[in-house]
Amino acid sequence: MNTSLERLIKKYRKKAFLKKFSSTFPKLAYYTIYLPISYFRYKNERNLEKGISVSQSGHPSIILFTIQKCASTLVTKILKELSENSNLVHIDFDSYFTTVSPEKYKLFNDKVFQQKSMKSRGYYYGAWRHFRKIEKIDDYKVLLILRDPRDVLTSMYFSSAFSHSPVSKSMVSNRPKVTKLSIDEFVLTKASYICRIYTEYIENLISNPSVLFLRYEDMVSDFSIWLDRLTTHVKLNHETEAIETFKKTISFKVKKEDKHSHIRNIQPGDHKQKLKHSTIIQLNELFKDILKPLSYEN
Repeated sequence: MNTSLERLIKKYRKKAFLKKFSSTFPKLAYYTIYLPISYFRYKNERNLEKGISVSQSGHPSIILFTIQKCASTLVTKILKELSENSNLVHIDFDSYFTTVSPEKYKLFNDKVFQQKSMKSRGYYYGAWRHFRKIEKIDDYKVLLILRDPRDVLTSMYFSSAFSHSPVSKSMVSNRPKVTKLSIDEFVLTKASYICRIYTEYIENLISNPSVLFLRYEDMVSDFSIWLDRLTTHVKLNHETEAIETFKKTISFKVKKEDKHSHIRNIQPGDHKQKLKHSTIIQLNELFKDILKPLSYEN
């Protein structure tokens, strides 16, 4: 954390009263907490957007492409800690744009912005939850981490309706709408949107030999092997002590499912327990060209 104010907010954001405050008064929480803190948190993103370099590292830059509800917070924590000795600077344009101004996403289509902001050395960019066309992407160490899209949709419902902090205007305005929907209505409403994201990933990244594709489910079932593959690809496997610490301390067990918790249900196949059979049939049909390439069963 870069400032005393940011450290203070981080310390208390996990407290029960703040969680309840954000849930009860999401609009007020956004304008009094999350938007103000963004001006401190995203200093590096603002500088890089202007073309001001904030890294002196010669290590190849890392890009993480993923999807919502795919453990991106955990993966970012791992990558940030492992890259510390290589002096990579974390740049989170997704969170910066979402919180401050979603209109800024258009900048990814601007070659001038890419020339100023996208550097093949010295940075960890991520997590990005949509495909972005990056010039000379083979010069980066690229990760693609995905989860069964049916489980993603199921988890998105609980996050959108109950657990996600109101970090953007859209989250504030969407929550009342989501809570009026059943989980089946929600996933069918969002399914085409998620399908487009997966389709872009498959068309642009999945067959690229310079991109490492990792599945969320494999992370849960055998974290040790999964982490070894990740760290080797991004050339951070020399951080053996930190890697072993992660292997020993990270657990994928949830004692009790809580719809208000950010970590609600980690195990694969949750959609089979939460969705109607008729809904699953519709999702299987929609995702039929996605499930097979990603090794998911119909």
